Amino acid sequence: MRGWCVFAAAALLVTATACDLTGDDWIRVAGRAPFGSRMLLGGTGFLVHGGYIVTARHVVEKCQAIRATAASGIFEAANAEIAALPTNPLMDLALLQLQPAMPGLPPGARLGDLWPRGVWESKPSSPWPRIEQPLLMIGYSGVDAVTPPRSAPLSQIIAARLTNPSWHGDALAVFGDITHGDSGSPVIDQSGRVVGVIFAVAFDSEQLHKRGIHGAVGFAFRARDLAFFLAEAGVSPEFDNDPAPAPAAKDAFLANMVRIFCYR
Repeated sequence: MRGWCVFAAAALLVTATACDLTGDDWIRVAGRAPFGSRMLLGGTGFLVHGGYIVTARHVVEKCQAIRATAASGIFEAANAEIAALPTNPLMDLALLQLQPAMPGLPPGARLGDLWPRGVWESKPSSPWPRIEQPLLMIGYSGVDAVTPPRSAPLSQIIAARLTNPSWHGDALAVFGDITHGDSGSPVIDQSGRVVGVIFAVAFDSEQLHKRGIHGAVGFAFRARDLAFFLAEAGVSPEFDNDPAPAPAAKDAFLANMVRIFCYR
């Protein structure tokens, strides 16, 4: 892996002021498996306002068919179509809509913005700051149709600025158990708000090992990026400014989780 960022091994903190990740430095983390003469691609999605489903763009591009199954069981292997894509071709997000539309769906995920204010304005060359909040990623690993969504605690969250051909801009860098199938996974806080959406991961590499880092470093779009995309698509983003912890936030959020399959 070339051009990886500089990490402080002891605390696993990013200390670089810019990160030049080439196309080989990270991968998109949709799960893949043969399916007859076609390829089956598995990813993660979640419900938002209006019965729409957010997922990663690369999970549902060039699909002959898209199927969606809710973790709650309210729909299973339902037909879905792409309702909107970002006007920015580098933003790896997509909005799906069930076909036909289904009544009685949950109200959808609430969004929460954890991005530090003025992080690049006063000191654009300063080290990337940590976000000191416990967060979870909830996703579907692999391409197994019967495996329930799993939650993975994130050990560290960093406000990062990336200069990668796939994404040039701000993102959350998160440390945790992130793997194939987790593309489109929501990152949620203790109140159950979505604060980010996973779109790529950098797995173990020689460059990471040299700095004492083992495991995966994931990258997530910020909630404000998702909100911009939703508004652009004509969907009202449901922001919640109350970060107070909720005892059953994770369990309540599972009602919004959706398993995505793309048949290519």
